[in-house]
Amino acid sequence: MLHFLGDGSAFNVDSNNTSAYIKKGDAMILFDCGERICNVIIKAGILEGIKRLHLFITHTHSDHIGSLEGFIYYIHYFTDIKLSVYYPHTSRLDKMMRMQGLEFEYATLPVPEQVEGYRVDAVRQKHMFGAYGFFFYSEGDSFFFSGDTSVISKRAKKELCEGKIDVIYHEVSFSDSPIHTPIADLEKAFPMEIRDKVYLMHFANDACREMAAAKGFSVVSVEH
Repeated sequence: MLHFLGDGSAFNVDSNNTSAYIKKGDAMILFDCGERICNVIIKAGILEGIKRLHLFITHTHSDHIGSLEGFIYYIHYFTDIKLSVYYPHTSRLDKMMRMQGLEFEYATLPVPEQVEGYRVDAVRQKHMFGAYGFFFYSEGDSFFFSGDTSVISKRAKKELCEGKIDVIYHEVSFSDSPIHTPIADLEKAFPMEIRDKVYLMHFANDACREMAAAKGFSVVSVEH
């Protein structure tokens, strides 16, 4: 299961940006690094004992990469951690980091096929140019992380029903949106009997979080 650092949408001022991680021994896999996430990680001491950090970027909106530059600096100057940042459009992200003033050699890597025992597959999402979700497969621990999207993955739903993945982590909007997934669409896609395996995230406010739970969906739990 993923551990969440935040579950908020871009303008949810009461919650941290949606970001999650999982640890495998002295390695850690992290999804996104929005404006407030670097501070959360440092304050909570989450990197203690970590030697390898794999950071997967879903897209380049600021609530998903807003503290990435500072995070890269922190890892470089204050830790001995080997950091790998993965994003399908490597030159796009590298250019953004250089424009922000990153002063040392840095490179984004293509998404790997394997990482820390997981088989990984990046899939395009309908949100903005360069938006991706990720399938992670491992014995007894397989999941889909949607990132931001306005369309529910038919593949993710099919694989959940077939037991090929254990859970889906999916964003949600509580109003019609051309770039996010309305709660009504999620209700239509997932019958009540499997909604406990669909963990919703990226909430606009507490009322949205409470409504998701009332409709039978699981809600991600923020630990820090």
